Amino acid sequence: MPQRREDRLQVFDRAALGAWQYTTDFERLLPPEDGVAPRSRGGTRGFYALLEGDLYREPGQFLQGLSGFLRVGVADDAVNQIGSYAGAGLVYTGLLPSRAEDVLGLGVSAAFNGDDFKQARSAAGTPADDTEAAVELSYWMPLLPWLSLQLDAQLILNPSTDPALDDALLFGLRYQVTF
Repeated sequence: MPQRREDRLQVFDRAALGAWQYTTDFERLLPPEDGVAPRSRGGTRGFYALLEGDLYREPGQFLQGLSGFLRVGVADDAVNQIGSYAGAGLVYTGLLPSRAEDVLGLGVSAAFNGDDFKQARSAAGTPADDTEAAVELSYWMPLLPWLSLQLDAQLILNPSTDPALDDALLFGLRYQVTF
């Protein structure tokens, strides 16, 4: 007997590869090695990839279950502080039986300084850590047909990759009113 769509597990609902480019002039983070080439350079570019999809569906349910995502990116580190990025997360809809529409999310991300940025900071006497990382926990709940709340907590490790800054813990509350 063929399965209905809502009874099948579809891993990777979405996969994407992409590229971006800016054409304006940018200052290089380090002077050119030959000392003759211009300090600025035309344009910068990068690449990214992502995967998103269902990992588990509650039996007989189309919306309830676990989904996840993976994202990575690379940028030209001659003019950009961040040379690469990676992030991942899990989202569960309907974790509590009495709250079928609530959404619980957990995400982690890391932004990695490029080599040119680290060398430039070191040469200036202000070294930088390699990575800023973040962990985020979020819970969204519709309370009324016109009102929803989202609770959010984030732990930021090595903010701005500045070793002089302490790690940060942030809490947020977001509400949405629909007219």
